[in-house]
Amino acid sequence: MTVEFEPKKEGCFCFGAPNDHVFDLLKKERVKQILGDVPLSNDPMDVTEAQSLALAAYIKENKLTELKRWRADADMYAEFFESCGGFTTR
Repeated sequence: MTVEFEPKKEGCFCFGAPNDHVFDLLKKERVKQILGDVPLSNDPMDVTEAQSLALAAYIKENKLTELKRWRADADMYAEFFESCGGFTTR
């Protein structure tokens, strides 16, 4: 299954991510601080622009290199979080 990321800002791309990518991100302590302790599920999330920018900064600072499968995706996630104006998931 996938989680679909829908931007709040017009003109920004949307994308789908495998559940394991999203769940790995949601397990991170810093992400829990940014988003709150959201459940590891496909329940919809509504993320503000400030939260999204904080996620982008976290990803850029850490590059998530310990998550091997993220290496190619970290920059794309950071770009989305920086430019989306906040987002929802479905």
